[in-house]
Amino acid sequence: MPSSTIIKIPSDDKAFEENCVPLFCGVLKDPNVKLVGTRGKAQSGIDLTGRRDRDPTQLVGIQCKLITRGGKLTEEIVRADFDKALQITPALTEFIVATTANDDLEYDRIANTLSQEQAALGRRIDVQVWGWDTLQPKIRANKAALDAFDPGHSASTDRIVALGEESLERHGETKAAVDRGGQGEGIICVERCGNIVNPRR
Repeated sequence: MPSSTIIKIPSDDKAFEENCVPLFCGVLKDPNVKLVGTRGKAQSGIDLTGRRDRDPTQLVGIQCKLITRGGKLTEEIVRADFDKALQITPALTEFIVATTANDDLEYDRIANTLSQEQAALGRRIDVQVWGWDTLQPKIRANKAALDAFDPGHSASTDRIVALGEESLERHGETKAAVDRGGQGEGIICVERCGNIVNPRR
């Protein structure tokens, strides 16, 4: 799929959170990633929860932040959710913020600072902040996630891929037939598409 394809940002928080479920099922290699609670109830700073490689000792919390185009995610917002997530038991080993805001070096600084602060206190937790530029390639690489974020585009892409595979299959069958026909004088191979090929030319 062309890397230039732009995936439309979801229209509301709920849609973004739900679309992130299949995305992080793939990222974490855990089919049991799920939404945490419901809107309006305490969510302890995370929207999704899962396990890295389904390992019960590798607990991951994901916070989904829908930011309107041109907006930025602030350190204050990230810290507020992170502080809540630190109270979760058993303790998280990863905290990921997935946001529709464009990537910014400031997000890496925030993530690294939070991880280092906890390390200084004797706790190891990997913190990541992924902007929309980081999320899009991950979405494209995951069919289930792409179907969720952009079902119309995925359907057309699947058809194009299927046609391409069918064309390659036909080409392979035709070449094999031509190779077989070339062993005898004047044998002609007829492709499925109706073109006539003389292997002796």
